[in-house]
Amino acid sequence: MRRKIDEVAKWRPFTDANGQVYDLSHLDAHEATYSDIINGKKETYTFVVSYSFHCFAKDYPHQTEAEKADLMYHTLKRKQAVLLCSI
Repeated sequence: MRRKIDEVAKWRPFTDANGQVYDLSHLDAHEATYSDIINGKKETYTFVVSYSFHCFAKDYPHQTEAEKADLMYHTLKRKQAVLLCSI
């Protein structure tokens, strides 16, 4: 990605308390380009797409402080407990 953004551009993997590593690279920022013909002229727009904590993190009231600490993910701006789901 060529542009600098004021959000997380590249997410580090998350490692839980048991050593299980979760790859978050699918949430890395990327550019998307859209083209259309408007009044006979091609117009092209490039957008920067970024993802925030709401995609993979959530605090639950029933979690103890120890459980939240085990799930904590830190960025430069904030920290939040990671939401892990069993499939």
